[in-house]
Amino acid sequence: MHYLPKGNNFIPSEMLQRSHLQQLPQKPKFSLAKHRLLIGLFAAALTSSIVFTPAVYPQSPSPSPFAREELIAEIHEYAARHVENEQSLQTAAVVNIFSANKAGMTRGEIGKIYEEEYTKLKKKQDADLWHKIQNDLFKNLGWVSAAILGFLLIFRDVVTGWVTNLLNTIVTWIYNRCAGRKFFWSISLKHYRQGLIKKHNQLKMTFRTERPLSLRDIFVPLKVTGTNDSELIDAYRAIANNRRLMVTGAPGSGKSLLLRHLALRYALKEFPEFPEQPIPVLLELHRLSNSNKSLQDWFVDALARDDFPHAEKFVDHSLESNNLLLLFDGLDEVNSGERHRIVRQIKDLLDKHPKCRAIITCRTAVYRGEFNDVVDKTLEIVDFSDQQIQQFLTSWEKEMQEGKSVEQLMQTLHDKPKIMAIARNPLILTIIAYLYTDTPFILPHSRAEFYQKSTDILLDTWRREHNQFQAREKNLVMQHLALFLQDSAKPRQQDKLIIDYQTLLAEVKKVLPGLSIEEEKAVPLVDEIEKRSGLLLKVDRLGEKYHFAHLTLQEFFAAAALREKADGLITRFQNDPDAWRETVKLWCGLAGDSSDLISKVYETDAITAFECLADAPKVDPDLAKRIIDHFKIQLGAASGDNAIAKAFGNVAANTSPRGSAVFQFLEDTLATSSEEARRIAAVNALSFTNRPKAAQALFKEYSQPEIRKALLRMGDVAVSLLADLVASGSEDALDALLAIGTANAARAILPLLWQTQTNVSYQAAWRLAVLLQQPSIEVVLRNYSLTEEQRRGEWLDWIWKPFDEPTDSALPIIAGRIAYLISKSPDEAIPKKQLQIDSRLVIPLCSIELVGSTDFLTMKQYKPGGKSIKGVKVFQYLLSSLESRNKLHLTHVIRASSKQVTKNHWVNIFKPIKYEFDKSWHHAVIRLIYKIIYIILIFICIYAISFPFMLLILLPLIIISFLFSLFFINKQYESFAWIILSLMLIYSSLFVTFFSPLSLMKIFSDLQGLLLIGSILVVTCILLWIIGKRRERKAENPLANILYQIRYK
Repeated sequence: MHYLPKGNNFIPSEMLQRSHLQQLPQKPKFSLAKHRLLIGLFAAALTSSIVFTPAVYPQSPSPSPFAREELIAEIHEYAARHVENEQSLQTAAVVNIFSANKAGMTRGEIGKIYEEEYTKLKKKQDADLWHKIQNDLFKNLGWVSAAILGFLLIFRDVVTGWVTNLLNTIVTWIYNRCAGRKFFWSISLKHYRQGLIKKHNQLKMTFRTERPLSLRDIFVPLKVTGTNDSELIDAYRAIANNRRLMVTGAPGSGKSLLLRHLALRYALKEFPEFPEQPIPVLLELHRLSNSNKSLQDWFVDALARDDFPHAEKFVDHSLESNNLLLLFDGLDEVNSGERHRIVRQIKDLLDKHPKCRAIITCRTAVYRGEFNDVVDKTLEIVDFSDQQIQQFLTSWEKEMQEGKSVEQLMQTLHDKPKIMAIARNPLILTIIAYLYTDTPFILPHSRAEFYQKSTDILLDTWRREHNQFQAREKNLVMQHLALFLQDSAKPRQQDKLIIDYQTLLAEVKKVLPGLSIEEEKAVPLVDEIEKRSGLLLKVDRLGEKYHFAHLTLQEFFAAAALREKADGLITRFQNDPDAWRETVKLWCGLAGDSSDLISKVYETDAITAFECLADAPKVDPDLAKRIIDHFKIQLGAASGDNAIAKAFGNVAANTSPRGSAVFQFLEDTLATSSEEARRIAAVNALSFTNRPKAAQALFKEYSQPEIRKALLRMGDVAVSLLADLVASGSEDALDALLAIGTANAARAILPLLWQTQTNVSYQAAWRLAVLLQQPSIEVVLRNYSLTEEQRRGEWLDWIWKPFDEPTDSALPIIAGRIAYLISKSPDEAIPKKQLQIDSRLVIPLCSIELVGSTDFLTMKQYKPGGKSIKGVKVFQYLLSSLESRNKLHLTHVIRASSKQVTKNHWVNIFKPIKYEFDKSWHHAVIRLIYKIIYIILIFICIYAISFPFMLLILLPLIIISFLFSLFFINKQYESFAWIILSLMLIYSSLFVTFFSPLSLMKIFSDLQGLLLIGSILVVTCILLWIIGKRRERKAENPLANILYQIRYK
């Protein structure tokens, strides 16, 4: 093939000829006869050219003779051109071009020189990165730009996402590098708050993963009792009043939830209990097992998990400054072998930082008093009251299907006392609420039946299409695991709930062959139980340890595993009664006839045998009578021991003949016994039955203090009886209804607001002002049917106007009536005990109604015991019902307001202010003038460059003025004084310049004009400020945002 040179390229001659032919225009065919002469001439010319022309390379003349050096230079030039044009080796073509040379160079030498030069230049080019970029990128820059632009237009959203992710990555990288530095702590704490909100804002339940609940909505304030106290107190109040607390409680009682809610409230800046605003750090103690890290390192890890990395110095500084609230969760989840070491670590840390706040939690049954010497108080979370149950269920109501309601569920629980007893545990109540809300589940009467049906639903029958394994298979696995854990626990061992993952899998694999399931499916089976039923839970996030969701569930599955093995259960009970007591009772609920087992249990532990009678559907009558007769003698014999009374109550709660006979015995004992201890035990036993009939029997003896406590314990069951007593003027019964605090209690108090006996109506108003804070009570009052007479009663119609209500709502009238009665309340009707009144009533009454009728200075000078002044005691009582910080805030609003707070201010408390000086045109004009003055000053500075002394005086004043404005121009202060100050500073700089020796120079007239302009501008600013602030004072609402400062529950 021949090659033709074309510039610096070489093209095959045949291709060139073809391309030329293709480019020629197509002409009509011509006749051979007509053009014979032309064809003959062409043939003669072609023949002569072939014969007489030598065979040389066509199209390329032979190179002229060169000297050897010149020839080599030419060959190098060709190599350079080829490399520059990114061509491959053209050895043959180059050899053909220079083969006929007079330098005597052979074809092989020519090819070698060319290839060596080409290779050398090519390597050099490849090493030159910039050259490569030029060739690769800039060569087709236009096309590349168009392609990039097109890509960006087509994939705009994707590219935006990439850019955003890149920027976030950069910001995150910078934050992670700088978060631990002191100057960055404030930003790191903001990230930490957001991390806590993200982690704790929602309460996720494994059996309801698709619809988590808000922790703020679901959390119910817990009640606790001290070891030496009988009175219940709010958990948050106890935390506020004690620097260090040990909090104990039953499994599922809400210990961990309390700490999570505490951390969430800090993150949401809802921490009024702690004026110093300590920073909570939540540490799950199970993490500390098998680790030699210090507690400080664990705190650093805890902060890092919630987006505050590298917090080593922050932790050290905060511990030294007592600015941390240490939350140690789950002492009972620590391995028994590690417990002593971890307790020692915590105590050493608390000893080193004696003023640092701390809360430690542990299950009641396994707490050994290790921290008694370092905590201020040990408190125990008690079971939910009726009020707490209703408040908890209210947060579920919006999720309930049509035809279901909280009131219906509460009534069902009251109709089934045994289920109500276990529903007082928050975890079990959560399961009940879920089953009632999301499934067709109907509550049974017995505990064993409840656990059996509820676990079946959780394991399979609900959403079974998502399950890989059958409920029967998972049930048997759970039974085996429960029995293994119960058997593995040594007497008084604290971690019988916990099993490590490898042991768990090993035990599951033991069961699978009998279920015809391959051992390889152990992992997915465990995952399905854990992720879909919520009955088996991970102790830690790593999934290294597991436990049953509640100890009672474990005991139930163990009872089910031994359903046909009564002898094995008896042996286990005899060896460790404490560990197997609940399992025995649940077994009796599952068994057909439990007479033999109860008989043998009676020989070992009589009280457990008595308790079994409450769960067993079938027992030999003679055995049951023998056990009951034995305890009839024991009733009241053991002072302070409620175990026998509870056992009597559990048996008497059943309406069977046996239960009715025991109930009659208790009723007769109350009526006829002369022994006080025996009568008190009968009172307690009757209250534990939770039967309306028991409440009626107790109510006959209401004058006795023990009876009042018992009725209070019975909750809603006693409401109707107490309501009759309240109508006769009993303040004590009113307090009992307030303590019960349910929707039925509120309904019972409500009609008393229009009672003709005035003191009763006042007292009722004070109690309802407390209950109004509960969302469930709001619903009751909103839907209450008012009579025409009640609607005509006196009420403050403006009290509830700030809050949106349906047109048919009774709440505005009821709230207005409560506020009216409180404002008119005589001193003797004020509650003797301090109550926490709803802030939505305290604020308008204290700031408007009472202040309007009584001089504030007179209130301040009033002393208890002095001459009675109308409204003063009510004002002081209302103010005292607020937390100390909130009290100071409200007092400041009342005293510091430039004008009297009016009803209109309260009514418009949530409405935007119509005029705000910072957003007005007055403010905008002042800022414009401010800029004009600076432009003038810049001109003066330019003019004064030739006068250094003048510039020396003027420039510092301008800089100071600018810094003042820069810092204060956007700040919201009570007045605009800082801007006026900076303006006056500018004016003074002009004044100094004017009266300086420089005024003798020729610039006198110029400065005089500038001074005049400056004076006009300053005066204009002052006038605009006066006008604007006047309008703002007229438009401002002294009560704006106060409800956000004083938070109500």
